[in-house]
Amino acid sequence: MRVSVKKNDPGYSNYSHRFKVFLNGEELKYCFTADEELGMVWVHDIEKFRADVDKNKFLKHDKNGNITNRVDIKSKVLIGNVEIRK
Repeated sequence: MRVSVKKNDPGYSNYSHRFKVFLNGEELKYCFTADEELGMVWVHDIEKFRADVDKNKFLKHDKNGNITNRVDIKSKVLIGNVEIRK
């Protein structure tokens, strides 16, 4: 089974957010796509995001109010025994 919250993904469903995803028996947070057959999950790398925010300390704005030092959330792929539960 494959589930995803991304609309352009073949596993997309309006109900994807209702599933819990486990990798090697541990529940994952920040997962946006999971595929049991491939044994792969795509997650947001929140620790990297937090480190970038801590490094910048605050967001800077230009005279028009636009953020000039935007910090993007990166993603990563994890591989292992994937289980998707309702």
